[in-house]
Amino acid sequence: MKTIFFFWVVFLSTVVLAQKNIIPLQSQIKEVTIFLQGVQVERQASINLPEGNSLVVATGLPSDINPQTIQVSGRGDFSILSISNTTNFLVDQAKPKEILALEDSIQRLKDAIAEKNNQLYVFNQEEAFLMANKELAGQQNGVNVAALKEATEYFRNRMFDIKSKQLTLSKQISDLQKRISKFENQLNERNSKNNKPTSEILIAVWASKQTPASFTIKYISNSASWYPSYDIKVKDINQPVQLTYKANIQQQTGEDWKGIKMIVSTANPFQVATKPVFQP
Repeated sequence: MKTIFFFWVVFLSTVVLAQKNIIPLQSQIKEVTIFLQGVQVERQASINLPEGNSLVVATGLPSDINPQTIQVSGRGDFSILSISNTTNFLVDQAKPKEILALEDSIQRLKDAIAEKNNQLYVFNQEEAFLMANKELAGQQNGVNVAALKEATEYFRNRMFDIKSKQLTLSKQISDLQKRISKFENQLNERNSKNNKPTSEILIAVWASKQTPASFTIKYISNSASWYPSYDIKVKDINQPVQLTYKANIQQQTGEDWKGIKMIVSTANPFQVATKPVFQP
């Protein structure tokens, strides 16, 4: 019976792919339940299904989804035929705002360095021009002492000004390069956590006619955890102690949890619960 069921699922999936009704599903996170190790994510999405067989592909999910924890339910005039998941190494997760801000800061600093280098190039060319023509006055016949003194003073003042500006620009460029190096180190650290392949959940469905459909998708990822901490405050020995209970949450799923309902739990989602048998 298991062999027949497996063949039936494979046959249905083949029919879906043959008809090429592949529909991407962009889902939104509605709730996360964070365990001491691991997190269950609940997503919701709505689409319009065409008549016949289709393959609905939920994209942009964490790469470490536990396949055994995937749950998909739907509402509408359609049937869910099979559920599977795969890893997509070609599409990275969307860049967080922090990474985009770092990239923008680095580009701004590089633009500033390019502008400083242009100014430095102009002063270098002016210095080369003065050095090439510094003896013209002395090589001309009939140059009097006053004119030579004036030319020498102009050359000295102008060269001092050029050298001063060259030194200032070189220091500014060095400072900008140091700032870029810091931003790039921070960016590399963030990218090492964010540049991960994404996972996709493949949902084979069948509809007798074109119909609206809504999906609820749940799965567990290992890339999150939390631990408790406590603050104890007391004004004096005659006052009750105030105990503040905090949950320190960390996650590297690549998902944006901003504004999402969070629940913390001390349960272990991977523990198999079996009622004990008491021997009389």
